[in-house]
Amino acid sequence: MTKTHSPIAAVWVKDVYVKALTPPSTNGYTFSSNPVIHVYASALAKYKASDWKNYGTIVGDLDEWEATTGVDEIHNPQSVIHNEGTVYNLNGQRISNAGKGLYIVGGKKVVLK
Repeated sequence: MTKTHSPIAAVWVKDVYVKALTPPSTNGYTFSSNPVIHVYASALAKYKASDWKNYGTIVGDLDEWEATTGVDEIHNPQSVIHNEGTVYNLNGQRISNAGKGLYIVGGKKVVLK
């Protein structure tokens, strides 16, 4: 029996964007297509010194401002709804009494549990 490849198997990964500042474990996975691996400039040396150097061409071209460095504030969703006023469901309909669910308040997604 001869194996044939589906059209999906012919698709090659060209670019990989890794936003971790420390190279994550790849658990032995490799890219057969030798893609360009985009990382933060500040993490470039770490990636080039890791196993990632075997998986493609590593470039440090991601902007640093994209890195998540932490959480500044945590708000109680009920207080956000009370202070912001207008609440919308995910269909864009204005809601007067919000129960459990996902809503848009002040242009941000808020989850009420």
